[in-house]
Amino acid sequence: MQSLSHHLHRFLQILATTAFILFTLIILRHFSTDPLLWVVGATSLASSATILFFTPDSESANNRQLLLSYAIALGITLALRECLPFVTEHSVLLQHTHPFTITMVMIFIAMFITLYLFSLLHITHPPATGIALAMALHDSSYLIFGLLLCLALSLAVIKTVLSRCLENIL
Repeated sequence: MQSLSHHLHRFLQILATTAFILFTLIILRHFSTDPLLWVVGATSLASSATILFFTPDSESANNRQLLLSYAIALGITLALRECLPFVTEHSVLLQHTHPFTITMVMIFIAMFITLYLFSLLHITHPPATGIALAMALHDSSYLIFGLLLCLALSLAVIKTVLSRCLENIL
């Protein structure tokens, strides 16, 4: 039988996870009216919060893993999105290619580079991959890129502040 302390930790960690997810939803809704970014950004960060608060001792719950994964995913996608207009403008082949095909190629490249860098740097925080997919798929403002990175940073700060109180609850 588990102690009252363990049940209290479980309750508080689930409460912290839920509060962060609601905070994320409110912030994303305030700064973006795009339902795709709202849903994908929120679900990726919700997955990250669940990993950090439910299994704080796991490798995926490491702050380095969290921050590097989001920075890489967002950075790769932003770089590709900035290069795409230049490449399509100067490529005769791409000028006659259907936009959906270009989008799929961009998603493939963004995902491949992101996952390749994850493997090279031994990053095991999968929710950030969804961010790369969503941002490659959709044209959003620089504000959203920064906002998602700030939300990931705030999650890392919360985990650091609460680190002595967190325990694996699974």
